[in-house]
Amino acid sequence: MTHLELVAHVAEREQLDEKDVRRVLDAAFEAIVDRVAEDDKVVVGSFGTFKRGLKRRGPKQAKDSPRKGKLVLTPSSTMDGKLNG
Repeated sequence: MTHLELVAHVAEREQLDEKDVRRVLDAAFEAIVDRVAEDDKVVVGSFGTFKRGLKRRGPKQAKDSPRKGKLVLTPSSTMDGKLNG
């Protein structure tokens, strides 16, 4: 599900304007990123835990990756290893 699909889904489900839902979701995601950037751990009940870390890549992927070493949000546990990429 993309960000736009999430906004549309929540707007339809809660009968809200998509513009308002987008602002709220963006603010929530920015708050998570800000706190993680400060080395805080963010726990969202019934959703997941986020902490500062590097995306894990195999040697072949890391060699060609322009984003190697870049700060990313890494859930403590991933679903089939696909949550971050």
